[in-house]
Amino acid sequence: MASRDVMANILSSFYSKNRFYEGQIIRVGDTKGQIIRMDNTSLTLQTGATVTVIPLQSLQSQNVEVFD
Repeated sequence: MASRDVMANILSSFYSKNRFYEGQIIRVGDTKGQIIRMDNTSLTLQTGATVTVIPLQSLQSQNVEVFD
């Protein structure tokens, strides 16, 4: 049961790798920032003075706004 969330994040990374990249500015839900790192399970956003780590499955289940 515990690995279900990890597996969902890994599958989400497969679908998200081509859509999102480091340096891109996005908003996931209410959080807006620049992607500074993306691995197999999470996305790290620089959100002003703080850093926010978002599980990749959030990219599949929430609205994502991309700013170019």
